[in-house]
Amino acid sequence: MIQIDPEIFDPEGSSGVAFTSIRYELSSPGWMGTFKIYSAAGQLIHTLAQNQILGTTGLFTWQGTDSTGKLVRAGYYVLVAELYEPDGNVKVIKKTIVVATRL
Repeated sequence: MIQIDPEIFDPEGSSGVAFTSIRYELSSPGWMGTFKIYSAAGQLIHTLAQNQILGTTGLFTWQGTDSTGKLVRAGYYVLVAELYEPDGNVKVIKKTIVVATRL
């Protein structure tokens, strides 16, 4: 349902791409979704989408910034996607994203 590419990225672009792509693929139209990035400690870092109507496929990008636009520290982050089916069921998917830095 959700793919992250790449799972490890450097927002400063020292090792290639400076963002990560979050792709979703759903079985039918009519879903709604919320996509948020949290720190490993559970702090909300950035909201990519809040209760957004989703198509059957779509893409979000994250540049490794917090809600104010400031680059986050290197480390582990968690994407939490809450997907609401048209019939009312909720699916929660968690994926790890690693923000790297140049040594």
